[in-house]
Amino acid sequence: MQFAECDSLTNITLPPKLTFIGSSAFWDCPKLTNINFPSTLTCIDHSAFYHCIGLTNIVFPSSITTIYSFAFSQCNKLESVTIPSSITYIGNWAIYFCSKLESISIPSSVTSIEDSAFYNCNSLSSIIIPPSITAIKSFLFQGCNSYFLQFW
Repeated sequence: MQFAECDSLTNITLPPKLTFIGSSAFWDCPKLTNINFPSTLTCIDHSAFYHCIGLTNIVFPSSITTIYSFAFSQCNKLESVTIPSSITYIGNWAIYFCSKLESISIPSSVTSIEDSAFYNCNSLSSIIIPPSITAIKSFLFQGCNSYFLQFW
């Protein structure tokens, strides 16, 4: 079941045994402000929450391992993203054009961050990249006007 372009959706409580959110499942739900992810979720597919401009905060469950391309792109009001240590992969353009996002801390479990994952996140002022990262792809932080990059 998909809820793409659901103009009235404001809150989502996902089923407790859900492991996967499919491509474009909640694409362009402009009034969505709250997502309750189940503790069993492991993967968020391409464009699942693309252009959900009401989202301000995302806290992923500790079970999640993969965030694919465009998953949270153009969530313009997104200020906070908590990435747990279970994440191993962040796809290209995953958190693209989230202009209010101020800081991001990548856990040491992540080995790959694809092209432009945080492209045009204009408000980023703090970025922490762990030593587990083996490659920094093209345009990863392109368009981020001022930021403090720290490797730990």
